[in-house]
Amino acid sequence: MTIGEVISMTMRTEQQVDYDSVYQVVKSAFKTAEQSDGHEQDLVNALRQSRAFIPELSLVAEINGK
Repeated sequence: MTIGEVISMTMRTEQQVDYDSVYQVVKSAFKTAEQSDGHEQDLVNALRQSRAFIPELSLVAEINGK
C-alpha cells in the first residue's frame, strides 16, 4: 500500500475457501509471539470441528479483495 491509496475493507462470514488463508495468517501472527507453542493455527481448525462452533460468528476481513 502506498500513501493516498484507496483501501477497501469488507467484513464477511468465513467460507471454506478461506480456511487455508486463515491458517497461514494465524500461523504467521504467532510465529514470533513470546507465548506461543506454534500450534495456534491448528486450534482454529479444531474449533471449526467442535460442536460449539458457530459459523456465523467466524468472520474474515478482506482488504482490496484479499
